[in-house]
This record gives sequence, C-alpha cells and structure tokens, in this order.
Amino acid sequence: MEVKNKKVYIVEDSNIISDLLERFISNTEGYQAKAFCSGESMIADLENGMPDIILLDYYLDPAKKGLMNGEQVLQKLQILGYEIPVIMLTGLQDVIKLERLKYFNVKHILNKDRDDIFDKVVQTIKKIE
Repeated sequence: MEVKNKKVYIVEDSNIISDLLERFISNTEGYQAKAFCSGESMIADLENGMPDIILLDYYLDPAKKGLMNGEQVLQKLQILGYEIPVIMLTGLQDVIKLERLKYFNVKHILNKDRDDIFDKVVQTIKKIE
C-alpha cells in the first residue's frame, strides 16, 4: 500500500528560514514541503493542488516579495473558500493581533524566535493530523 505524504506549504519571505523549514520538513518521513516567498505565489499555486497544512509567516515584507502580509493571506484564503489548516509563524508578541487570528483557520501560533523552532514545527504539524 502506498503511503501518501502530507503536503506542507511554507510561506516565508526569509530565504534562509524557508529553505531550512523546507528541508527539515521534507526530511521528516511522511511529509513533503514546498516553499513560497509570498502569499500571492502560494495562492496562485493552489490551482495545481491543495496542501494539507500551510505554515505562514505573519510579517511578510511587502518590499521584498509580495503585497500581502500573513493576516491578509488568511483573509484571501477565507474569501476564496479554502479551509486549509494554518500554523502561523511569528515573532509578534502583540496578543490583540494574535487573538484576531482565531477567526481564521489558524490552528497554532508559533514564535519563530525559539531555538527549537524546527522541532516544534514538526511536532505541531503532527498534532494537526
């Protein structure tokens, strides 16, 4: 019987972080990862297939890659009718802003300033299954 890998999309404007996350997740048995530098590019790719989970950076720098920040990506996914579980990655400590995310399909919020962020991401993805 063929085992299906869970697809994880990573939306992160830092090439270093997205590359490390993509490699770390893809090297975990049962998962494949694909990284995007902007919310726009990830949303456009949804026509080619749906991920099982999205890792989404809250602060996507519009000067670097795209026009939408993480919250705007969540809004766009909701408008388009996608109900994909999201793990939000952030360094943000603003509880009020984070509290708003519960109205979207955000399952977990992880502080990416943690030393063990890569292990924590994989643990959190496994909890969503």
